[in-house]
Amino acid sequence: MRGTPLPLLSLTLWILTITGCTTTPTGSGTTTAQAPVKLRIGYGKGGNFNIMRLRGTLEKRLAGQNVKVEWINFPMGPQAMEAIGTRSLEIGSTAATPPLFAQAAGIDFVYAANTPPGKSGSGGAIIVPIDSPLRSLRDLKGKRVAFQPGAVWQYLLIKALEREGMQYSDIIAVKMPPADATAAFHSGSIDAWVQGEPYLTLVQQKGEGRILVSTKDIPTSGGFILTPRTFAAEHPELIQVTLDELRKTGDWARQHPHEAATMTAQSGGLDVPTLEQMIRQQENTELRPVDASVIALQQEQADYLTRLKILPRKIAVQDAVLSADQYARILPPPASHQEARAIQTTSTIHQTRER
Repeated sequence: MRGTPLPLLSLTLWILTITGCTTTPTGSGTTTAQAPVKLRIGYGKGGNFNIMRLRGTLEKRLAGQNVKVEWINFPMGPQAMEAIGTRSLEIGSTAATPPLFAQAAGIDFVYAANTPPGKSGSGGAIIVPIDSPLRSLRDLKGKRVAFQPGAVWQYLLIKALEREGMQYSDIIAVKMPPADATAAFHSGSIDAWVQGEPYLTLVQQKGEGRILVSTKDIPTSGGFILTPRTFAAEHPELIQVTLDELRKTGDWARQHPHEAATMTAQSGGLDVPTLEQMIRQQENTELRPVDASVIALQQEQADYLTRLKILPRKIAVQDAVLSADQYARILPPPASHQEARAIQTTSTIHQTRER
């Protein structure tokens, strides 16, 4: 019958609709419009990701490439790792400890890059209220000490106690995110708080707290950029562009500390002079593969936390490390011979694993 083509056309349009495809007439043919690739990036108020967000340089670079950039604020690394695990975040940054807990929880992610720790270390500290009678680490015995569970501050607290011959069980561990810990600190319901920037500077700036013990000299493997394993395999070029812009942002901020501080003051909760000082103290913006030395430090920390039964199961850090070829695709071009050697070291590791 001559009426048959109309139902067939309707059926075709219905199929295209439910599969997410649309057709746009172009003369005698049609073109298929694809949904943009989502690039959701986590940022902290005091970091280079936030500066990159405010400057809009990544969006300018990706203009016309059918990529939708979204920015999501995370107060700490564990929350970012949870988002990566649920595939609601494509790129996040954390300190050394959150990836270990994420891996132990079965989250399928990979280390995209490592930022080596600077000479100033973690920049963290155990802080107490300004009028607290506590004067030394040993005074924390039997006291309520707050920290974000799964964050690097938990590990640094344990190591700091160990240096004084104390155990984790000597304190009353209070696990809470920064927002809750801030309120608890102000209300006096906790005796001490383990934290880093920008909270550490903010508390001191307001005259509300003082440093009991600094944790900056306790070694860690630095910071990490992380991504879901599938995203690293499907969109390595987007990771490379993002990391390249991140490195450029860090270099720009160090060259223009006052401008960067003014830009982030409103969202960071700190005044411009304090933020400017923090930016000037930033020691490097290097991004490198997770090489043998980084893997060793991460594995040492993981094994330590497993022995203490804080990490729920034993993990192999190298299972979340990419191959040399993959790092070559997602990292910006090596800026030095040192970085090139790091890639070669990673290649050797994976060749050994394959054997």
